[in-house]
Formats: sequence, C-alpha cells, structure tokens
Amino acid sequence: MFKKFTLKNYKTHKLTTIELSDVTLLIGNNSSGKTNLLSGIQHFANLVRRGNPLRESNPTVQSGDYFPHKHRLANKTEIMSIEVVWSKIQSEVIYKLKLYTSNNLDGNVGCREQISINISGNEQELKNGFEEETQFLGLQKKLNQTNLADRFKIVHKYFFRDFSNVFSYHFQPSFLNDNLTLKDLEYHQNFISVLNIPDA
Repeated sequence: MFKKFTLKNYKTHKLTTIELSDVTLLIGNNSSGKTNLLSGIQHFANLVRRGNPLRESNPTVQSGDYFPHKHRLANKTEIMSIEVVWSKIQSEVIYKLKLYTSNNLDGNVGCREQISINISGNEQELKNGFEEETQFLGLQKKLNQTNLADRFKIVHKYFFRDFSNVFSYHFQPSFLNDNLTLKDLEYHQNFISVLNIPDA
C-alpha cells in the first residue's frame, strides 16, 4: 500500500508530506490546500501512466505538465516533484519524479525519475534523466529492459500499476443529502474529491 506522498512546488504546496494509514482524512478550512494535494498526486499519477511503455501515448513531459502547476513563489531553477513510498509484503519502493526547466530541451521542460526497490534488505536502484537531460518518461521501459531478478520486476510492475490507477474526486458534504434529485447529482459530481488509492 502507499505509505507516504511528498509534493514539492506544486500549486500551493511548497513542500508537503502526507503519511497514509488505512483511512486518512484531510481536514482543513477552504483554500487550505486539500484539493491541490489530491490534484498533485493525480497529476503525477497521470504522468506515470503516460510513461507506461505498453500504452500508445506520447511518453514525454510537456510545458503544460509543468508551468501551469508550479508553485507561484518557486524560482525558475526549482524543481516540481513528487516522492512516493509504497510497500507490499516484504518489499518497499521509493519513487521520485522531478520536473524542471531546461534551456537545452524543446519545450524547456525536462524530467528525472528515480526508483529504489528494497526486498527483504536487498536493494536495487535505477534512474532516468540524470546522466543526460530528457523529456522522456522512460524509467518503466528501462526497468523492463534491465537484467533484474524476477522478484524486482514483479514489485516494480505492482507499484506502477497501483500508482497509475490512483484517481480522485471532489466531494461536497451536501452530496450526502437524502433528498437530492438526479439533477442535483449531476451538479455535485463536479465537486467530489475522494482519493482512491489501490491496495490490491
């Protein structure tokens, strides 16, 4: 299951870490960052889904993945990133995805990915975009092509499957009203904000 998410320089979150339990409630005033936290997790989950080599999509980051979402007080050289901690049975995964501005790439946005897989004390680490700048979300493809033991490949597939399937809704308390009509339901579906985090 997912244990921890850390967002950096995403919208209103300069640096925010949330540790998860079986049930995690986000409680706060309006405009305190709850929705942006869920939005940030969803945003990076969408990028990870795009980087799946089995999907027929363009596995590169674009300017629209970065500039509209970056914290408004972050300077030009600061990265926007997520760090995810996930565990299952005797394994733990720490995954980091960083977006940054670059004058050397078309679109001026690059990405770096890093994954650390620990199984019963044995650790493997793999990186993408560190030795050479890239816009290509290529870590999942690299993992498939690397000569890893089968147990490491199985863990990485489970992790990326789970992260790719994260989704969120925006939920309003008025949605619980027993007297809602179909028209009300159609209106409120735009305001549901529940994060679904796979744990299978």
